[in-house]
Amino acid sequence: MPAEQYRRTCTRIGIAVLLNTFLLQVLTTIVYMTTPIAESGIRDYARANNIDPDQFFYAFKETLALAVYLVSFLIPVFIFMIMSRKDGREPMRLEVRLEPETPLVIIAAIGTILIASYFNSMMVSFIDFSAILESDPIDTPVKILLSFISIAIVPAVAEEFLFRGCVLSNLLPYGKTNALIVSALLFSLMHGNFAQFFYTFVAGLVLGAVYIETGSIWTSTFIHLFNNFYSIIRQILYERLGESEYANILLFSIDVILTVAGLAIGAWLLYKRVKKDEHTDVTMPTKRLVLEKGEAVRGFFRPVVIAHIVLSLILAMTIILAVLTGI
Repeated sequence: MPAEQYRRTCTRIGIAVLLNTFLLQVLTTIVYMTTPIAESGIRDYARANNIDPDQFFYAFKETLALAVYLVSFLIPVFIFMIMSRKDGREPMRLEVRLEPETPLVIIAAIGTILIASYFNSMMVSFIDFSAILESDPIDTPVKILLSFISIAIVPAVAEEFLFRGCVLSNLLPYGKTNALIVSALLFSLMHGNFAQFFYTFVAGLVLGAVYIETGSIWTSTFIHLFNNFYSIIRQILYERLGESEYANILLFSIDVILTVAGLAIGAWLLYKRVKKDEHTDVTMPTKRLVLEKGEAVRGFFRPVVIAHIVLSLILAMTIILAVLTGI
């Protein structure tokens, strides 16, 4: 029965994303508590080898955090694949597909995500989230390199494999719209931050749509990577230029150019798509299963999925309370 298989799929998805949240919180806490204990020894080792102890300790912390982040996503992916091996698991689309329009798709996606970030900023402007969104200055070559790896490369690959490769792929047989919305919702909840909820939800929709249209997880991964990399570039420029009017004008102008170009190209691509008499999605599920009316919603809210949503909201509310109380 499609409904029963859908419920089993949602249960496995719930286990994967709940495990992801659990690992992120627990392993990050362990690293946060144990790293200071090892700090003295790490710095002594750096001095003994004529290495800058500050840079070496920073690199050590970032590398450890990268390992934790990667493990927190890849283990749930692996567990999901094991649980689904006897129940018609959809394959992750790992093919590299470089079509002539791929660069245009990337620009359109970046522009759409960027304008969503501006709307998101306006929506949460009544609360000052600057304290939790602040990051360390990127002022050395080591920090630039590690920032690129930790903010752009690793999150792009890890998050795309879980939320597009596993979640979206395995919901596609039950309807593209449902799969897009659910995967984007879980993607936004994963960030555990109301300050970015709308932005990450729209980003999830865009990345999911690109994954479906191109039939390759690498296209959405590259968009994800470039989007995060652009945030690093903005921070570096802002730090180099200082909080001046010139810096604000320059960064805003770059944002406007990317947004206008992205939306214009996106509109043109949508026009071409609609104009075609027939269109076949590249990323087609290996099977199509039709659910009864309302079953997509009822079947999604499995106990483990509800537990994940509740936990994610509690974590997000904790951040809100910390911001409001100044903790």
